[in-house]
Amino acid sequence: MVESRRNKLVALFFCVLIPFISYSKLLQGFFQQDEWFSFGLFVLHKHDSLLDLLKFFFAPSIGHYNPITNMIQQILFSIWGLNYSAFAILGIILHLFAVTAVFFLSQKIFKQKLILSFSTALLFGILASTYQGVAWVVADISTLSASIMGIVSAMLFLEFISSNKTKTLVFSILILLVSLFLKEITIGLFPLYFSILFFYKKGRKLDKNLLTILIIAVTYMLLRVSMFFIPQSTNITSYPLAQSKLILIYNFLTLPIKSFSQSLLPSVFLNSISQKFETFGAQKLMELISIIAGVFILIFTIHISILKKTHNRFIPLFCLFWLIFNSLIFSFSPETKGIVFTVDSRNLYFTSVGICILIVYMADLFSKRNKLKFAIVMLFVLSFNFYFLKLNLSKLAEVGVARKKILDQIMDEHPLLPDQTIFYIESDTSFYGLPIQIRTLPFQSGFGQTLLSWYEESKNFPADFFTDRFLWDIDSQGYKRVDGTGFGYFRDFSDLLNFYNKTQEKNVSIIAYSFNSDTNSLKDISGEVKGRIDGYLTNKRKIDLKYVKISSSQNNIDIYKAVDGKRETSWNSKLPYDNSQSITIDLKKNFEVTEIIIDSYNNHDQNNVGYKVLLSSDEKIWAKVFESKLFPPGKDGKVYIYFEPTPARFIRIEQRGNHKFAPWSINELNLYEKI
Repeated sequence: MVESRRNKLVALFFCVLIPFISYSKLLQGFFQQDEWFSFGLFVLHKHDSLLDLLKFFFAPSIGHYNPITNMIQQILFSIWGLNYSAFAILGIILHLFAVTAVFFLSQKIFKQKLILSFSTALLFGILASTYQGVAWVVADISTLSASIMGIVSAMLFLEFISSNKTKTLVFSILILLVSLFLKEITIGLFPLYFSILFFYKKGRKLDKNLLTILIIAVTYMLLRVSMFFIPQSTNITSYPLAQSKLILIYNFLTLPIKSFSQSLLPSVFLNSISQKFETFGAQKLMELISIIAGVFILIFTIHISILKKTHNRFIPLFCLFWLIFNSLIFSFSPETKGIVFTVDSRNLYFTSVGICILIVYMADLFSKRNKLKFAIVMLFVLSFNFYFLKLNLSKLAEVGVARKKILDQIMDEHPLLPDQTIFYIESDTSFYGLPIQIRTLPFQSGFGQTLLSWYEESKNFPADFFTDRFLWDIDSQGYKRVDGTGFGYFRDFSDLLNFYNKTQEKNVSIIAYSFNSDTNSLKDISGEVKGRIDGYLTNKRKIDLKYVKISSSQNNIDIYKAVDGKRETSWNSKLPYDNSQSITIDLKKNFEVTEIIIDSYNNHDQNNVGYKVLLSSDEKIWAKVFESKLFPPGKDGKVYIYFEPTPARFIRIEQRGNHKFAPWSINELNLYEKI
C-alpha cells in the first residue's frame, strides 16, 4: 500500500513537472485579446458601490453569464493591475490543478491503473491543440477554473455510479453549477450524466436520479433563456441569434467532428497542410480535412465501442459522449459569426479531457497490454504534442515580446499624455486575416483601447471611455471627449483628416508612429504627421507644371506623360517597384509646396506603393517631409501626400513600396503650394 501510494505520488509529480516546464515559456509572452476588454470592465466598475458591483457581476447576458469569473477578475485586477507575469503564473498553476484533476479522474476511469492515468494526465498537460486555454491569461481564469470544477464534478459522478449515494450525485451537480457560473463550457456534462445513467444504471433510484439531473439542467437553461427577454447590461454581440438557421444547424452537426480532429491535430499542423493548397481555399480545405479525419476517428471509435464486445465499452462511450455533448455549446458562442471552420484552441480545453482518455485507451487496446508497445505509441503521441506546444508557445512569446516592446516604447517616449490626445499609428501591413487596406499593429483587439488600458494607471481616464466598446474592435478608430479629457486613435490618415473636417478641434495633441513589420519596430513621426495635418488644413492652389523640368531614374523618355495634363496617358518605370526608383522635378523657382497628388487612375497594381518625399532649394541639401513604406491610393486611384508648407524648387519623390512584378505607374502628377 505504501509503495503504491509512493508510485502514485511520483507519477503525479512528473505529470505536473513536465507541463510546468513546457508552459514556463508563457512567462515571456504578453496579453492577447480579451484581457484588455476585461481590464476595461474593471476600470468601468472599480469605483462602484458593493450593490452596484453585485449588479455588474450578476447582470443578465445573452452571451457569457459568468458572475463568479467577473468577481474573481475584478479582485485580481484591483490587486495586480496589468501585471502580466502574475496572471501568467496563476494560469500555469490553474492548469497544473486541472492536470491533477485529470489524473484522479483517469484513476477512476481506468480502475487505478497507474500507467494509464499517468499517460492521460501527462498528455492533457502538454496537448498542443488546447494551448490557448492556458496561454490567454486573464481569459484563462474562466476556462481553467470551469474545467477544474467540471472534472471534479465528473469524478464525483463516477463515484456516485459505483457507490449509489444520492448525496454524492447532489455534490456533483452543485459543483457543476459552480463551474457553469465560471464559464458555460461544461454544460455538456448534464446530457453526459443523463446518458450514462440511462444506459448503465439500473434500479429503483434510476428515475429519481434522472429526474434530478433533468430538473436542474432545465432550470439552468430556463435561467439563460430568460435573459433573452431582460434588458442587457453587457456589450457582447450574439451572432447566432441573427445568422441563418442552416448555418447554425451545420455548425451544430459538424462541431463535434471538428472538435475531435482538431483536438488530436493542432491547428498549426492542419494549417501547414492546408496552406500548401491555398488556391483551393486554405480555410475551407482545413475544415474538409478536419471533417474527414473526425468522421473516420468517430466511426472507428463507435466500432470499438459497440462491436468489440471483449473490451470495456464504457470508456470509449464515455469519451464519445464527453466529446459530443461538450462541443455542441460552441455552436452558440456569442461572438462567432457564420460557419465555424476552426474551433478556438481555448474552447477545446475541456473537451480534450475525453480525447486524452480515449487516446490512452486506444493505445492500450492496440498494444494488447504490452508495456513496450504502449510506451512506444505514447512516446510518439507525447513527442508530437510536445513539439507543437513548444512551437505554439514560442510564437506566442515572440509576438508577446513585440507587443510589450511597442507599448513600452510609446510609454517611455510619452509618459504623460496631454488632456486631449490623439494617437495616429500607421502600419505597413495587416494582421490576423484582415484585408490589406486595414493595416494594424500585431494586436488581436483594438489598439486604441489597448492604449487606454496601458495609460490608465498614470492618466486615470474617466470610466466612460470604457463603455460601448469604444476603440475595442480590432479595426476601430475614433475620438471621444469625457469631462474635459479627450482621447482618440487612428490608423488611417484619411479618417484622421475626416475627424479634423468634422470637429475643427484646435487643441488636440498628435502622437504619431510608423510601424515596420520587418523589424517589429516603431518610429516616432509626430512632427511629420503634424506637418501633414497643417498641409491639409492650409489654403493652397495648384502649381502649373507646364514648363517644369521632370526626370526619372527609369524610363526617362516617357516621364513627361506624368505631367501632360491628360489622365488617360501614363508613365511607368518599366521596372518592378520592388527596386529603388525616383522622380525629380525642377520647378525653376521656389514655391511653398504643401501637397502632392499622385494619380494612378485604375491601375490596381499600385496597391503596395509607398513614398519618400524630399525638398530642396539648391539640389544639394534635401529635407525629408514625408515617408511611408505603404501608402496606397484610395478608391479614386489617387494618393494624397500632405506635408508642412516648405519653400522648395526641387522635389524628389522616391518609391518606397514593394511589388515584385508591377512597375511604378503614374497617370497624372499634381503639386500644390500654400497661398
